[in-house]
Amino acid sequence: MNHNDHHSTTVTVVDSHPHDYALFDPLVDSGKLTLHFLTQGRLALRWSQQQEADLWMINIQLVDIPGLDLFEMLATTIERVPVFIVTNSYCAEEEVRALRLGATKYLCKPAAISWLATLRLPTRPRRTAKVRRPVRQPRPSKVPVLGYKPVFYTALDDM
Repeated sequence: MNHNDHHSTTVTVVDSHPHDYALFDPLVDSGKLTLHFLTQGRLALRWSQQQEADLWMINIQLVDIPGLDLFEMLATTIERVPVFIVTNSYCAEEEVRALRLGATKYLCKPAAISWLATLRLPTRPRRTAKVRRPVRQPRPSKVPVLGYKPVFYTALDDM
């Protein structure tokens, strides 16, 4: 999560064609989404050391480093962040490799708003969760209630 901006979800996109993501502009304009575009894998390696993101989208076809190799290099840095592997054209072998490496999703362009459906885009500022303690239930009392002793009828009473 981006701790500097609590009003938007931060997505880092590593793709040499940032214009392919123009359909996300309304979400960016509304403040629900912050996009950071990196056009090269080497830039993404440096960026990952300095910035946090709620989601990474990495294109397989980068100009300097194959996207899946970049994903492997970033694995320890962004291990708890969802990563979508994006491709310009579908390839079954790439999909299998991406998912085996731990990608959250394997997606083919063109980009779609539905890609973000699994993310919780905030509608209002996030609040920190309060820790709730379990409520202790009182034990049944053996003390008479309102001065009356509880009465138990047993078979011995008939003797």
